[in-house]
Amino acid sequence: MELNKLGFQTNQGLHYPAVLGEVKKSGNTLQPLFEAFTNALEAIAQLKTDPTKEEVRLQIHYVSDLAQEKIMNKIVIQDTGIGFNDDEFRRFLTFKDDRKGYHNKGSGRIQLLHSFSTVQFDSIYQDGDKFKRRQFHLGKSKPFLKENAIVFLDSYSETVSVPRRTTLTLSHLLVEKDHSTFNMPLPGYKELLLHRYIQYFCAHRDKLPNIILEAYSDKLEETLTITKEDIPAEDSKREFALNYKIRREGEFQNIEKVENFTLHAFKIPKNKLSKNILALTSKGEIVEDDGFRLSLNSISADDHLENNRFLFLISSEYINNQDSNIRGQLNIPRRDTDATLFDEQEVIFLEDIEDTANSTVVNMYEQLSHKAEERYQRIADLKEMFLLDENYLFRLNISINDTEEDILKKVYREESKKAATIDAQLKNSIDQLEHLDPRTNDYDIRLGQIASMLSREIPHQNRAALTHYVARRRLVLEIFDKVLQRKLTVQNAKRNEDESLLHNLLFTQRTTSSDQSDLWVLNEDFVLFKGVSEMKLKDVTIDGQRIFKERFTTDEQRFIHANGQKRLDKRPDVLLFPAEEKCIILEFKTPDTDVTDHLADVFYYASLILNLTKSEFPFKTFYGYLIGETLEPLDMKFTDSDFVNAGHFNFSYRPFKRIVGEFKNFDGALYTEVLKYSTLLERATKRNETLINKLFEPSIENSDDDLPF
Repeated sequence: MELNKLGFQTNQGLHYPAVLGEVKKSGNTLQPLFEAFTNALEAIAQLKTDPTKEEVRLQIHYVSDLAQEKIMNKIVIQDTGIGFNDDEFRRFLTFKDDRKGYHNKGSGRIQLLHSFSTVQFDSIYQDGDKFKRRQFHLGKSKPFLKENAIVFLDSYSETVSVPRRTTLTLSHLLVEKDHSTFNMPLPGYKELLLHRYIQYFCAHRDKLPNIILEAYSDKLEETLTITKEDIPAEDSKREFALNYKIRREGEFQNIEKVENFTLHAFKIPKNKLSKNILALTSKGEIVEDDGFRLSLNSISADDHLENNRFLFLISSEYINNQDSNIRGQLNIPRRDTDATLFDEQEVIFLEDIEDTANSTVVNMYEQLSHKAEERYQRIADLKEMFLLDENYLFRLNISINDTEEDILKKVYREESKKAATIDAQLKNSIDQLEHLDPRTNDYDIRLGQIASMLSREIPHQNRAALTHYVARRRLVLEIFDKVLQRKLTVQNAKRNEDESLLHNLLFTQRTTSSDQSDLWVLNEDFVLFKGVSEMKLKDVTIDGQRIFKERFTTDEQRFIHANGQKRLDKRPDVLLFPAEEKCIILEFKTPDTDVTDHLADVFYYASLILNLTKSEFPFKTFYGYLIGETLEPLDMKFTDSDFVNAGHFNFSYRPFKRIVGEFKNFDGALYTEVLKYSTLLERATKRNETLINKLFEPSIENSDDDLPF
């Protein structure tokens, strides 16, 4: 293709109808404007002149509709940059030419075509001691595509000596709904550019070209500018130094030679900077190449202080000296680069710059330092409280502004992703069983491989669920301890509600879901049994059936109401039914109540249950637990000499007490324990610690030899 031949600029290297279908219209309606503005800035950056002497002019031309509302009719972007000389025009014609750098792949012109039917360029540029003018327009209509082109060169000629100027005119939007986005007033365009280019503007605040915005109707109606006063000034800067490294005897070692770096901090309103950024700058330009993007891990991307976020830019002569011929591509190695490439070479790794910059960031602002410390403490507390996996915590992007709830949500989302992956792996392994053939020679090997995988992954899968289970237990025990120490806020009230608090902690009053209770504090098996909490005896049911009689004999009726009492309205604290003919009775007393005064309570409830229940519920064996905090073993013996003090285990028990069957033809037996809340707490804590130790004991990797297969 002859470069300056007028007419369609045919591209023999690709098929434009396919390209136009492949590169879709951007979801950002304003993307064509950004493409044009970026190109204008880049054109000026390519000059060797003082950028403050150059100019970018954005003109918005409006027309009025019938309602006198202003409608954007045309956008004109002018710049005094390098212009479309032969090299630039050739690059423009080459799709995905990235020689210009700037993270530029050359697909922006496709966005212009997808949005506007008129895309016209008029460029006057300097060529040696002459000036030339090149005019061309873009299109994707049938005549263009028939020639496999999207560019039509209208004219090319020498011109009189005039200032450089490239003008891009965009008009006639192709998508009707795009009008609502472009129909903003001129101040809206200014705010839009400030928001979009805040990084660039901060990095070039003192060497910006003159940026002028103009609004036209029939004539010029409004003029605005973007100047350094519109852009946040450098808020702080900090120097740091890094030692060069040299590879000796297979390892990189520090040497005395150092390079100095400067970390520049810009404090920017969070509505103008969507995330905190740490970036390298080379020769005044932000390095945007993906291979040299830095991670800001000392604070999270979403952190903010007083509604401000931060742009941190690193500059150094070292970085400038490592810049290649392609702007933004640096000769700075990473640690994972082949080490043999640097034998006897003095290097500074990109990760060293990144790590030291992150450490410096936190120390630049006292508030950030405090916030970071608070974040680490919150994470440590949550890790301890909920037994969180450190691997998750280190991988997550936890902000200094995150609440405990936010952190936990992030952790559990990460865990759910891992669980989904493991589930898929497990299913795949199980599915493989269908394809095994016991007759083949490799049957035992393949079966062993699947078994090994299952034995490794199932523990990992169950670990997360078990961790939450054990962590919840720890919280229950902590609350239990706080109640006993009277440290809950609710315990500051005058009325003593300690018994109610302890009762509800273990098994919510007036409920029947023992499997949802925390009775495991007393005994692990208790949560497996059917039961009720503080329910009237006459209302107690098993599987929906009342256990107490509804019709009584005359003697039974007289007893139930003797002395004006309503004996079946009594409410034992907890009743559990582990099996036929068995019943467990739990009674809780306020910590300052002497339990010796209530030794008969459990016995009395057992007597009522044995004698007044239906014949289909023949309860004969009872287990009673009287729990308080104030008790003296000798008082118990003096009150009932059948009690035995199990001193080593810190509780007292009565192995047997006969329950008289006054209204039944059989007697029953009652085993009773009397113990302290603090004893329960100690026992439960030890059991939970055992679980935790098992859960977090070091795993043995690749120990297939020990597997029972």
